[in-house]
This record gives sequence, C-alpha cells and structure tokens, in this order.
Amino acid sequence: AAGEKNPMRFGLRVEEDGDESADSVDENAFGRQEQKADLNKHLTHMEKEVIKAKKALKAIIHEAEYLESKDGLFHKENLKMHSAALYW
Repeated sequence: AAGEKNPMRFGLRVEEDGDESADSVDENAFGRQEQKADLNKHLTHMEKEVIKAKKALKAIIHEAEYLESKDGLFHKENLKMHSAALYW
C-alpha cells in the first residue's frame, strides 16, 4: 500500500472523444483496447480504494441524516416536556 514511507507512482491519461458517430471505423480501436486493459490492471487498486472511500462517505452522510432526524425528534419532545412543565 502506498504511504509516506512507501510512495507509489501512478499516472492518468485522459482522452476526450470527439463527436464521432458510433458507426465510424476507428483504426486505433485495437490499440485503445490494449491501453484500457493496461489501465485496468494499473488502476485496479486505486479504483478499489476510491470505491471504498465512496462507500464510507455515503455511510457517513446516511448516518448524519439519520442523527439529524433523531435530533429533530428529540428537540420536539423536549419542547413538549418543557411546555408541560410550565403548565404545572
């Protein structure tokens, strides 16, 4: 695993496809498939880590929303008890 004591290099090359139709023949299609296969091998670990981070972030957001709703219910209940105590 990459870290401060064990740095790991990686690179990304982003190519933007033009507005080519799906029926057009690409002379470099086979070469691109090989490049994609190499990229998949190279980025597999990083992709897994990104997926883990996304799942963890989604869980954190879900829990924060849940706690926010619970806090709202607690606040409403607290206001009810306060108004009932003032009535006595």
